[in-house]
Amino acid sequence: MLDTRSEETICKSLGNILGIRKEALEVFWARTMPDYVCKHYWEIDTGIFYDYFNLTKDEFVLNEVVFYHVTTRLTEQRLGEFKIDNLEEVLLSDNPMTQLCKKHDILFKRVDGIAVYYKGSRKIFDKPMEARLRNRLDRVNDSCVNGFFFPEWMDNSYTGLTGMPEIFSDIMVSLDRRDIRQEYFEKKTCYLATVETKIEDVVFDGSNPNMTSQEKTQKIMQYLLCYMGYKKTASDFYVSNPMVRLADSYNVPTDEIIEIKEIHDWKEIFEH
Repeated sequence: MLDTRSEETICKSLGNILGIRKEALEVFWARTMPDYVCKHYWEIDTGIFYDYFNLTKDEFVLNEVVFYHVTTRLTEQRLGEFKIDNLEEVLLSDNPMTQLCKKHDILFKRVDGIAVYYKGSRKIFDKPMEARLRNRLDRVNDSCVNGFFFPEWMDNSYTGLTGMPEIFSDIMVSLDRRDIRQEYFEKKTCYLATVETKIEDVVFDGSNPNMTSQEKTQKIMQYLLCYMGYKKTASDFYVSNPMVRLADSYNVPTDEIIEIKEIHDWKEIFEH
């Protein structure tokens, strides 16, 4: 497993994958770092890495990687009990968030996707600003568990995830119940979950959906080499932190979550 929780875990896990000591990787970083600094990830020549360690792109494949999921919960969470459900499971099951909604006469039912009932009547989201809700509820298209490949410098357009689920916020705005949003916000705790997943299950939106595990490995190595160039030199050049996701139908079980960390300030993990 490629473990990106820190420079130390990157070197240790990548060394184990390559069958070398992590000190050998440190030598590699020192010799090749000028090739990785101040570049976008797509400009990174992975051939330098493959040639240095006598690897072939068709044969070198990462089996498992980790990614980082930002989530808020209304009850205290413990490792070993913590799991991450997709959108359908969250809205259609009994949990603290749906219990809060039920207290305010908001119910979710499986009708033409997922229907929202407020005070006994079905809510129709037909306004232009509600397009995202229609896409996610009516079509159940984008119900996946997603996250970032590194545990820091996440795209700050997603800082709202440290406050409450995007879908919950959108629904409350459409129902004109910002008071319920505030109630959630005051009770919530934010967590950063480290998820271990098989490389064949990783999806990069915007890329070929039929990418092979070898191609995914090469793409991940571009991101990793770019990231390590930043970490080793403290360059001010922006480092891309890719968003990845799992299949829409996938729920992450407790045994695939290897760490959870409470986040007190969005600046701990997002760009600022």
